[in-house]
Amino acid sequence: MKLMINGIWRGDVEPTPELRAQQMIHAGRFRDRISADGASGFRAEPGRYHLYASPACPFSHRVLIVRALKQLEDIVGVSILHPHWDTPNGWGFADTALSTIDGAGNGFRRLHEAYRASAPDYTGKVTVPVLWDRRSCRIVNNESLEIAAMLNDAFDAIAGDRGPDLCPADLKSDMDDLNDGIARRLSVGVYAVAGATHQGAYAAAMDQLFGFLDELDGRLSDGRRFCLGERPTLADVLSTRRWCASTPCTIRCSARAAGGLSTIRTCRGC
Repeated sequence: MKLMINGIWRGDVEPTPELRAQQMIHAGRFRDRISADGASGFRAEPGRYHLYASPACPFSHRVLIVRALKQLEDIVGVSILHPHWDTPNGWGFADTALSTIDGAGNGFRRLHEAYRASAPDYTGKVTVPVLWDRRSCRIVNNESLEIAAMLNDAFDAIAGDRGPDLCPADLKSDMDDLNDGIARRLSVGVYAVAGATHQGAYAAAMDQLFGFLDELDGRLSDGRRFCLGERPTLADVLSTRRWCASTPCTIRCSARAAGGLSTIRTCRGC
């Protein structure tokens, strides 16, 4: 198991039951916010912030989608970590067809260097995505949903409010409820499938996962274009687009990927 302990990178930690329980998914440890007025300590400014992400990670993928939908390519930079993260050194930067060097100017070769620079005594997993502040040379946030929400509106005043509002106030309650279900039953559900150690656990996890996907499919069967109606929200970004891209193959959730879920496949172009 790979993680940092008191700021020291370890690629060979014995996976105790406690550590194993957090191996696949956990909440971000850095939870600061960017705000338009700077009251949070992190003012929205063009060129100041940089994303460390990888399309190979579903949590990174949602953030990259929001950045593109909000047309923030010239406001928030991005560096792509190599998809082969399961190595003794973890996530790494490289100038290849699948990745880039550290474009934030820090010269990092491994993502764990960014975590150490932000918290010299950091203990925990080293995950993507990461939102980096080039001015203070530290991580602002590494919780994907919070980063996505910041990209949705924090930069509107300087970027001209480009792209759709993915967190509309009149849909917030319904969106929050659906996002909670996506987090518990889809995002965590796929890792429950991947982590199953016997057939019974695998079957149970698959039933729960596809039960939720059936609910999403039914929600879209009334002709609506998006999960909550005719406007896209973060719920759409968080749900099936990433599922269709790679999850069935990479996390052993392929039992029904080619069939069923007909409305999801039609609406999302899967």
